[in-house]
Amino acid sequence: MKTLLKLISCILLVSFFAIQFKNVNVKAQEQEIDWMDDFLIGIGMSQELIAALPEETKQIMCEYLDENAEFVSYTTQYITWDENGDINVASDLSDNVFAISLATAKTQISGELAYAFFPSFNWSKVTKIKNDSFSFALYPGWGIVDFEEATLRVSVRNSYGDVVQGVSLSPTSADDRAMSFKFSDIGSVDVYFEGHGVFYAKDAKGNAMPSMYLHYFHDDSFSRNIKYDILLPSLVVSGASSNSYGQKLVNLTFSK
Repeated sequence: MKTLLKLISCILLVSFFAIQFKNVNVKAQEQEIDWMDDFLIGIGMSQELIAALPEETKQIMCEYLDENAEFVSYTTQYITWDENGDINVASDLSDNVFAISLATAKTQISGELAYAFFPSFNWSKVTKIKNDSFSFALYPGWGIVDFEEATLRVSVRNSYGDVVQGVSLSPTSADDRAMSFKFSDIGSVDVYFEGHGVFYAKDAKGNAMPSMYLHYFHDDSFSRNIKYDILLPSLVVSGASSNSYGQKLVNLTFSK
């Protein structure tokens, strides 16, 4: 009887500490979210936009910006791919499978005005991305700086929307105003994928057009024999595959 009581006591004690540990984790996550929201409000982002932003977008912006930064704009293009490979523009997430977004903020690099760009993509359906690429190019007059800081974080989400796995990628190719990321070693299974990037650029003469081309190439075939070339900075892309959903070139305008 005493042995049984001890066993029950141990089970109850373990359960208590497990619940307490879970509560601590939840509280810590809530505090981190509150800190990110306060930071973004401090650099000029509205509460409405903060509530709509993916957590990973907020996280990378908070990590790569300081309190002296100034948020300037956020733009999203919603896209659908149908079974025939035709691409259409959608009005919101309710009837699309894909979104390309761009957040922009002013910052300082070596005492000079620079812009931090945060391009991202988000799949709202399960898919493979092992043959895909994500590329972006600024208009003439812009110049990318601090290339070593440029990165793209590709994440896997579960059906609840929580990120369960991620990897940071460096550009596959780049020049003074464009860069591209190829997903050749990841994304071989059907899951929910999203990617959040960051890079910096300067407008040397102060009159460069505030627009960026963002290009996404998607191919969910099983083979790796796809052949394509990205000619930077013009982002002239040619691709061929027996089972390709196609490619999309989006021109997003940002504020300066």
